[in-house]
Amino acid sequence: MRFSLLILSSMMLILATGCIGKTSGSLSDSNEEKGAYGPSQPSYKMEVLYDSTRHEISGNMHVHFTNNVGHTLNEVYFNIWPKANDFQSGNIDVINVKYNGKEAVSDVNQTHLKVSGFSLPTKERAEVEMEFTVKVPEQQDSFGWDGTSVSLGNWFPILAVYDHNGWNVYPYLDGAESFYSLTGNYDVTITTDEKEVVAATGEQKGDVKKKNGMATYCFIAENVRDFAIQMNADYRVATEIVDDIKMNVYYTADQEKEGYKEYMLDSGSQALQTFNKKIGRYAWNELDIVGMECDFDGMEYPQLVMICLNEELDESDIKDTVSHEIGHQWFYSAVGNNQYKDPWLDESFASFMEVLGTRGLKDFVDKDFQAPVSPYQLDSPSSAFIKRGNSGKEDYIEYIYNYGLKTLNDLRIKLGDAVFYDGMQQYYQEMKYKITTAADFISIMEDTAGEDLTDFFEDHYIKIDD
Repeated sequence: MRFSLLILSSMMLILATGCIGKTSGSLSDSNEEKGAYGPSQPSYKMEVLYDSTRHEISGNMHVHFTNNVGHTLNEVYFNIWPKANDFQSGNIDVINVKYNGKEAVSDVNQTHLKVSGFSLPTKERAEVEMEFTVKVPEQQDSFGWDGTSVSLGNWFPILAVYDHNGWNVYPYLDGAESFYSLTGNYDVTITTDEKEVVAATGEQKGDVKKKNGMATYCFIAENVRDFAIQMNADYRVATEIVDDIKMNVYYTADQEKEGYKEYMLDSGSQALQTFNKKIGRYAWNELDIVGMECDFDGMEYPQLVMICLNEELDESDIKDTVSHEIGHQWFYSAVGNNQYKDPWLDESFASFMEVLGTRGLKDFVDKDFQAPVSPYQLDSPSSAFIKRGNSGKEDYIEYIYNYGLKTLNDLRIKLGDAVFYDGMQQYYQEMKYKITTAADFISIMEDTAGEDLTDFFEDHYIKIDD
């Protein structure tokens, strides 16, 4: 039976009254500080139902935001990633779009939803609401279902970013990432089969409400730039407290048998402790590490990382992936960037964190990573690589991941550990919850080092005038 929006509304009245209370913390209004990124202070409230038979999500969403872009807004854009061609059996339909309670004009173009027909003066706050239905594709991916596993990454309409280039609405990329969003608050209620074990961005609030074979969960997340969910009826959960952070590892009996549970626990604990000490304290109170069977390495979301586990991976492979994806909690989740235009600012940094969190860099053997060749720079956009097909995807890995790691390690060696990590800590604290650029990173490292680093960065294929 298909769950209609009417049925959803009725079930929500029975099973849920919304998450307990409101988000206690205020948003970090970093976007208004820089004046270039908006709409600022987004706040999402969602109530959704997952139908495990049809593999569909039905729900409604209210989004509040402030116009901080310096002029009247007559439109806003949302990314609707489930419409990407990569998800052939996936889709998303959006209906009943309203602006401040009144019907709005909505247009869909590929993976973008444009909402217009209003006028929002500068510095004023507004609300857009909508209902939506998402078809989850059958595939092993960060968005998809496979067997008992359900991965919900990039699954809902999320506000696009307006900056000095205007609205940033990019295509979904196979082999790289297009994600670019501002930190906001989330209040998410999800109802599903009571057999499901649910992990999600944020922290669960209140008791799980169960009725007629269904269970309702409430999650609150503050200052996060996305919201992901992972479900599996076969999950077990192991919890450790690491530096006062609640670290939850989700695994199946088969994964435990293969030793994967311990690999995730050990590497997760080591990574959190190392990154807290070297870079700065983890930005939230809870982190979920979820094991899944898939044919990619892993994927990062705020407070939740997806780790691929299969017989082809050994202990070091899995620990490296865990460390890499947790590294993204610092660089992407906390310190945000435009992943389409500046992929090195999160992937190069996460690759550096991967080695820092596992083997350590003191005895790291600096491999002969290939420097970028024409037409690439280290700070080339993702599109420069992906448009060249498989060879471009290979170059993307070699340059953005590997040569980017070498670049940061070379900088560490040049400056010395004390100055380098002082600069990294300053960078993390200053740019936390914000959007960063290469110019921001270079400026902070130069200020910390007290020297001009132009030659270093240009020698490492980064344009100093970004």
